[in-house]
Amino acid sequence: MCNTYLPLCQLLHSVDGIFDVLAAATGASVHQIRLITCLIISYPLGNIFVRLPPKYKHYFSIFVTFIYFFPILHLYVAFAELLADILATYVIAKNWRSSSKTPWFIFFMIMSHLMVHHVIRVVWNTDADGAIDITGSQMVLTMKLTMFAWNVLDGTRPSEDLDKWQMEKRISTFPSLLEFLGFATLFPKHAHWSLLSTMHNTPTSSKAQLSNGWQLKPKSSRQIPPAANATRIKNGSRLVFPRHLREFSLLQPFGFLERSKYYAVWSLTEGACIITGLGISGMDPVTKQIQWEGAANVDILNLEFAPNFKIILDSWNMKTNVWLRECVYKRVTPKGKKPGFRSSMMTFGTSALWHGISPGYYLSFFTAGFLTTLARITRRTVRPLFLSPRHTTLKRVYDIAGTVFSIFVLNYIVVPFMTLTLSDSLIGWTRVAFYGHFLIWGGLVFFYTGGGKFFRLLETKMKEREIKRNAVAAGLTPKMEGNFMIPPPLDEVIPPPK
Repeated sequence: MCNTYLPLCQLLHSVDGIFDVLAAATGASVHQIRLITCLIISYPLGNIFVRLPPKYKHYFSIFVTFIYFFPILHLYVAFAELLADILATYVIAKNWRSSSKTPWFIFFMIMSHLMVHHVIRVVWNTDADGAIDITGSQMVLTMKLTMFAWNVLDGTRPSEDLDKWQMEKRISTFPSLLEFLGFATLFPKHAHWSLLSTMHNTPTSSKAQLSNGWQLKPKSSRQIPPAANATRIKNGSRLVFPRHLREFSLLQPFGFLERSKYYAVWSLTEGACIITGLGISGMDPVTKQIQWEGAANVDILNLEFAPNFKIILDSWNMKTNVWLRECVYKRVTPKGKKPGFRSSMMTFGTSALWHGISPGYYLSFFTAGFLTTLARITRRTVRPLFLSPRHTTLKRVYDIAGTVFSIFVLNYIVVPFMTLTLSDSLIGWTRVAFYGHFLIWGGLVFFYTGGGKFFRLLETKMKEREIKRNAVAAGLTPKMEGNFMIPPPLDEVIPPPK
């Protein structure tokens, strides 16, 4: 074949040679260099994209994605599989758009295809050398296609059955095939997820070797310090954590380093999306300037200094959070009822399946589900005690304590997310004395054995004193208020004491 297309083959060989040179110079793998290249060239390509007429933008996006997958990434079969998912979703959604079962059918079809490749990657170890696989792009496409299916269904439903978000995103006029292909193949989105997937699953990042600093490979003049999975401290073939306190102190900066690679890639992707004209979130009512927060996938400062775990979840991987909220959390909740513990755990379970089949994902996400429950109970029972204007200093102390607790537990929860395997996850948690589980389950046991009732009574007494104090100051007879109780999220499974 190369004899027939000799100039083209020579050009592709020259491009591959450039990637090899860059990889040798930087210490990164060739596959990472290819993905980073796709991400960087999205900037100048975005400048071209934003200046094209609407119709040609779709052609341009399809063409650029084709270039990414074929000459740069060499994902020929992967491109065909993704295209099959796109076309199948388009046909099914177009012909059965008014059926309430259509979004669920598309959801399970696309998720099943994604799971097949997750299994292939783990069982056959297809990314053993850090090779690029299809799962990163599939994860993006899964969100896009399933969200599209729900938006199409919402376009056929009565307005009174929809909430504000669903009303804004509903699709009343079905798009043409060209428009849909342009939407599904928007080029800045595919590169960054493939890069994160490769960085997370590459052996150099999943098996970080530390002793007194970063260890370099004997045959390499330089090596990028692997941030991912830095908590796995190896001495030969056995993980070693000298003391619980030392490992606890090491875990905190390693958790930040692990998050930093996501910060970098997501920030670069946000910039590429903004250049293409995406990401406009409205206009600031004060400065009258356009805001570009619509493409943001992480709020770094809000996350690192979050006073509670809910803000951490809301600030991390925000686009995936929106997808989980709109396609799972709300949809599995029966009509007329509020989402509860069952909805939360099904959402966390879906998130784990979406990430892969490695046991570490499930340990992290299901533990996070119980932490969310503890955080919500704490917010409803403890936080009101610090909201009085007379307790501003205590409120600051409460917020600082919440920030410290949230970051410590976050760094603990993501240990399995970094190590992936069951044995390494349990070893990692053992070396830090399972402190996160003690905090989470200790808190839940406390609240479910009378702690919540105690704080509610204390809040009632504080309100009564405040009412009396205000009444005396105003010369009025105080009127007593009844006690109220908000049921905790676990009430559907384990009713709390009343």
